[in-house]
Amino acid sequence: MTPRSLQFRLSLWLTVAILAVAAIGAAYSYSSAFDEAIEMQDGELGAIAEFAVRADAAPAAGRAGTGEDADQLRLRVGRISRAGSNLPAELSGLRPDIAPGFHTEALGGTEWRIFVRSAEGERFVVAQPTAIRDDIAHDGAVRAAIPILALVPALLLIVAAIVGRMLGPLRRLAGDVDARPEHDLTPFQTRGLPGEIVPLVEAINRLFHRAGDAMTAQRRFIADAAHE
Repeated sequence: MTPRSLQFRLSLWLTVAILAVAAIGAAYSYSSAFDEAIEMQDGELGAIAEFAVRADAAPAAGRAGTGEDADQLRLRVGRISRAGSNLPAELSGLRPDIAPGFHTEALGGTEWRIFVRSAEGERFVVAQPTAIRDDIAHDGAVRAAIPILALVPALLLIVAAIVGRMLGPLRRLAGDVDARPEHDLTPFQTRGLPGEIVPLVEAINRLFHRAGDAMTAQRRFIADAAHE
């Protein structure tokens, strides 16, 4: 195919349209999944704080949970009471008058997402580095966007096949015209041809008719001249 080919231009513009739509869809899926993952992690911080309040599970500063997962997630819990703060070392710079709710604070060179739950004059603190949260959200968002991007090659192949098939009648018509003997002016059949090609075929048939009339008139003139 050359750049002037109709099939090339159709395939090119359809490819551009598919890529644009896929990019927009993948970006939207990524953004939605990322925001949803962040909201879920905020909910987990709140749930941990609620558990700490109900079970009095944070008598001392430390990490939430045990094992390798807790180390990877770096969840930290502590409490602030009237007697003073009992916080992990990473959260030691947290201001004592922090209000209940969600906060994003930079402590010790690390940005933390913090949830504070107030109960019976104490405030329970649950925190996690935002970088870890963003990595988790990013992984989930990528998995949500991959299926859309994975469909793009298949769609491009389907578009190329459909465009080639739709232009098949035009190629066959060109082959029929090339195969015609020079004196064969029989009209082409328009039955079964796409509507967009029919006007072209009818114009070719009219041209054949005019050429036939001209050839008949020429033969008659030659015959009359020979008779004379």
